[in-house]
Amino acid sequence: MEYPTAQLNLYLITEQDDEVVASYIGDFIEKASGSEFEIEQLTVDRSTIRSYVQEGTWDITGEGVPRTKASALKYAFRTLGLRPEDIVTVFDADTIVPEDTFRLAIIRL
Repeated sequence: MEYPTAQLNLYLITEQDDEVVASYIGDFIEKASGSEFEIEQLTVDRSTIRSYVQEGTWDITGEGVPRTKASALKYAFRTLGLRPEDIVTVFDADTIVPEDTFRLAIIRL
């Protein structure tokens, strides 16, 4: 990473019933515990985020389609107490970005 990791905060937004994520999230947090940046996990469940979903919008279907991802993120943004000057980037667990991504993004801001 070509950006000072001490200036990063990592928030893992997970859904309570996501068995795939639950199977490796504990190991990830343990391995990263000695890193320079903070890692915070925020677990939301479907009943909690239901209030963030409009009536009739739960009809997204298909295999591998995250039905509540946008609502979980909206819940996280409201819950985490982010400051106005914070810059937020959302990545999926399988996203791989070039090492200069943050450095170039900050320069262009």
